[in-house]
Amino acid sequence: MGKKKKTSFQWERDAPEVVEVERPSRSQLKREEESRKELVMQLLALSESELARLPISDALRGSLATAVRLQDSRTARAGYRRQLRHAAGLLRLSDVEAIAAAMPKTQPG
Repeated sequence: MGKKKKTSFQWERDAPEVVEVERPSRSQLKREEESRKELVMQLLALSESELARLPISDALRGSLATAVRLQDSRTARAGYRRQLRHAAGLLRLSDVEAIAAAMPKTQPG
């Protein structure tokens, strides 16, 4: 009798199982980025003493100070937007929930 037909290959048996990591959708990433931008705008509205009480990094604190300086400038509109994006990127490295929880609550008008 003839040889039995091979039904599986060695590289199929020895190959590790592929584990697919579920990534967030592009829409979810955009929503998170928008929420970080909104938080940056709220941080810019705070005074220096209120910012000092928040658990933010020195790099983020410096980025916010630069954004405040550029906000008052009439000619640096593109630089201001770029600085806002930079601050939002620094927020990605920070604990956003802790910062949002430590923010002072404002009374509605």
